[in-house]
Amino acid sequence: MLQTTPTKRQPARRTPSAEVKLPFPELPETGNRFFWLASLFRKLAELQALERLTKEQHQRRRSNVVLFALYGATSNLQFDLRTDQGYVVQGGLLPFAFAGTTVFNTKPVAA
Repeated sequence: MLQTTPTKRQPARRTPSAEVKLPFPELPETGNRFFWLASLFRKLAELQALERLTKEQHQRRRSNVVLFALYGATSNLQFDLRTDQGYVVQGGLLPFAFAGTTVFNTKPVAA
């Protein structure tokens, strides 16, 4: 009778879920008109990544110290987002139409 060793089966790989990933733009020079808009989008991408990490750590039942640090970082980033959003609104640079939007006032350049 032949003896065979049991083979270990590889666990099935999870397919990544389809999710919206925000762009992580490079920041233009501080004198650039669109600096605060780029900063806002960059911080939104950071916030999305931080919230995903917090969710994963919460599901893994990490220690409260790690979770509190992640929640604190999320809170600080949300505060920075509100500040950047204020500068964007002041400059009239919101990427959608509202009464103070000036971003669409530029004339297109002919190619």
